[in-house]
Amino acid sequence: MPGADRALTLVGRVGALLIGLQFVGLLVAGTVLYRHWDVTNDYALYSQAWYLIAHGHLDPYSTVIGEPFWRNHFELGMWVLAPLYWVTPATMGLKWIQSAAAAGAELVALGWVLDALRRRGTRAVPPAALAGGFVVLVLTNAYFYSADWFDFHFQAIATLLLVAAGRDLYNGRDRRALVWAGLMLLTGDVAGTYLVGLGVAALVASSRTRRTGAVMVVAGGAWVALVSALGANVGSDIVGGLGYLADSSHVTLFTVLAGAVRHPGRWLHVLRQRWNPILANLRGGGVVGVLAPWVLLPVLAVLVPSALQASIGYITSPFQSLPVFLLTPIGTVLVLDWLARRLHRGRPLVAVGVPTVLALAVLGSSLGFSLPKLQPVKENWFVVHPATFRQLDAVRASIPQGAQVIASSAISGGFGGRSQLVPWIAAPQAFPLARGRQVVFVLVPNDPLQPIPAAMADQAATSVAALPGARITSDTGGVVVVRWAPPRTAVSVTLPSGTVTTGPALRSH
Repeated sequence: MPGADRALTLVGRVGALLIGLQFVGLLVAGTVLYRHWDVTNDYALYSQAWYLIAHGHLDPYSTVIGEPFWRNHFELGMWVLAPLYWVTPATMGLKWIQSAAAAGAELVALGWVLDALRRRGTRAVPPAALAGGFVVLVLTNAYFYSADWFDFHFQAIATLLLVAAGRDLYNGRDRRALVWAGLMLLTGDVAGTYLVGLGVAALVASSRTRRTGAVMVVAGGAWVALVSALGANVGSDIVGGLGYLADSSHVTLFTVLAGAVRHPGRWLHVLRQRWNPILANLRGGGVVGVLAPWVLLPVLAVLVPSALQASIGYITSPFQSLPVFLLTPIGTVLVLDWLARRLHRGRPLVAVGVPTVLALAVLGSSLGFSLPKLQPVKENWFVVHPATFRQLDAVRASIPQGAQVIASSAISGGFGGRSQLVPWIAAPQAFPLARGRQVVFVLVPNDPLQPIPAAMADQAATSVAALPGARITSDTGGVVVVRWAPPRTAVSVTLPSGTVTTGPALRSH
């Protein structure tokens, strides 16, 4: 084996070992976050559905979003994951699944990089150095950790399957790439946009992959259209998030697309306004990576829809951009490798100096962006005080399984293993009441992740405690618990006012 190949193999093995150690760290961090109640309303959504499907409710109603779960993003993969509920520790297992998918995507991405660098050809820069730089970029990207620590989302699984499909396409394994692509669609409507991006990349990157690329574009577009026609994309917020682009007052996916074509100035203006957060998603992996055709189109498919949402929270939430954190460093290696090949016959100083200086500049810029963010990311997630999470453990154990829980959204994910759970996200917020069930309010006013101001949460606790039949059963460790037996005529209760709406019928799920 030539020396360059041996060095590249060694870097690959060391990189895989480091990713394995990182995976262990992610598992530990996820376990700590769950046990310390740093799991919010998104975790409540998915863990409730996971729990219900695993217990035989094959069409689970999500009290978190007030819709059947399938209407969120058409995430059929949750039914596939349901059996794992019984072999992982309660609803914490979703954290482990997400971490496994995220680390698995890194390993597949490393394999893609090694595949590219093993292709024969003289280089001005040793391939082992480029592979080592890739490992450093993926292990130090602060946004990657933030994406994994934020509750549970199917983007991690979609990213693993997207990178696997891209790698197989790059290596000429088109049939297997299509298998990964089909599985990726089970993670929801968003994956359809990923597949369109990968398909367009296959169309332009190589004549060999054009036919498969066309299939992917059609399949991805058809999937998004089907999910939209079924009304199963509530979580994508087409009306509220992208309605301003629509070409008519009737907002659908198709009127939004038509409006975007007829009035490009609208979305171009928004993209210009959000250039900085778009760039921030790229910097950790080396911005030059987007120059690689295999990367540019999928990255655009991820970032552009998020950036165009009315709420800037989509483009600034790392889990929404998770594929970018792996695709961009892959592209960076592809671009630097191409440059190293092109210049190898030039003057020695130019042939070695230019790609080396560019590689070091990219690495330095990315590390300069990512490293200062690692500590703040940690501080932003591990926030619940020990006295608080211990009290929450005791509260959870004391609540009957049949009770309806209304909880502060920042800790609501810890109550996911029940059929009746509603997080308090907005003020004012009306909570439909389930027929004949005791209501337990669990409020944590001082949680830093709680979107409701502490004073407003305190007001809500006072208001609901004053309701007939209600009483405060705990006010310890920063946790306020109010138990209430609502009258049979009560239809809903509104926080923070504690106003009760009555009527002849009650909601039952």
